[in-house]
Amino acid sequence: LQFLAFDTEASHDILKVWDGPPENEMSLKEVSGSLVPEGIHSTLNIVTIQFETDFYITKSGFAIDFSSSLATACRDPGIPMNGSRNGEGREPGDSVTFSCDPGYELQGESRITCIQVENRYYWQPSPPSCIAPCGGNVTGSSGFILSPNYPHPYPHSKDCDWLIAVHSDYVISLAFISFSIEPNYDFLYIYDGPDSSAHLIGSFQDSKLPEKIESTSNFMYLAFRSDGTVSYTGFHLEYKAKLREACFDPGNVMNGTRIGADYKLGSMVTFHCEAGYLLQGYSTLTCVMGNSKRPEWDRAKPTCQAPCGGHFTGLEGTVLSPNYPHNYTRGQSCVYDIFVPGDFDAALNIYPMFAPMAHSSALLHKSL
Repeated sequence: LQFLAFDTEASHDILKVWDGPPENEMSLKEVSGSLVPEGIHSTLNIVTIQFETDFYITKSGFAIDFSSSLATACRDPGIPMNGSRNGEGREPGDSVTFSCDPGYELQGESRITCIQVENRYYWQPSPPSCIAPCGGNVTGSSGFILSPNYPHPYPHSKDCDWLIAVHSDYVISLAFISFSIEPNYDFLYIYDGPDSSAHLIGSFQDSKLPEKIESTSNFMYLAFRSDGTVSYTGFHLEYKAKLREACFDPGNVMNGTRIGADYKLGSMVTFHCEAGYLLQGYSTLTCVMGNSKRPEWDRAKPTCQAPCGGHFTGLEGTVLSPNYPHNYTRGQSCVYDIFVPGDFDAALNIYPMFAPMAHSSALLHKSL
């Protein structure tokens, strides 16, 4: 079968070609979209062409020439689009191997062998193809990420998620080689971390080529979403692992706040605790070159703890039970001394917790 023209609605109007009748379950090809398929060769003297359309968009369809020839060897297995082949033999017993270009995955077996059964010559298994996958886990120091079907239009209604993970001593540099997706309807979300709960670096659409972006950790998460109608050609991205030139994001402390969002060498971040909590450790961290020759914080991140008892002064403040808002520990006697200026009285506002505090006592002293 030689395709002269081909144009059907991608993913919805599908042409199927069977080697023999369909009940043989020997599929030769299943295609849709606007790409003219390569020639198809049967191994039997019967070919079944089945065309199925939905109830919506129609296009110009297809034109196919067919011809016949006497089988004396396996047909040319071809070279997969976005891939390569090693081997030329087509006699029974000959084998050839296939591989895909970077960013594509092999669908099928990499090695196939020519088989003869009576007057029928065929490859076992069938020749593979190379596709740009919809999502997956990506590792290694460098690589490519492609939208599904790239460089042809991506399918409708796709949710594709990629996780890029490199060695912990590195961050990820992501460059946009080409980019074209439907504005306002299809989106590529990129997160600075291992999943979609991490910081959103950006939401990308349209055909403007974005600038190179970098992660602050050794993870980057990409989420592609397409709607049910128009499709563009998609994207071709290249990522590379890059030695860290900054410390990792130290994160926040529970029951506290952080000042500072620059993690380059020499930068500092400072932590403060909320009212009623005491800082345990050093409040300020500095990004320095560590013994491992990698940027790292010079101290451990502090914590904010609700103390058991204490001495409180000033016109106002907060007193918390130990470990609040978590459960206090058993067998404690916590004394809180509150001192206000002599001209004032100390007034206590008690805020209810979610669960009653049983079998506990705290002594509150007013000193004038």
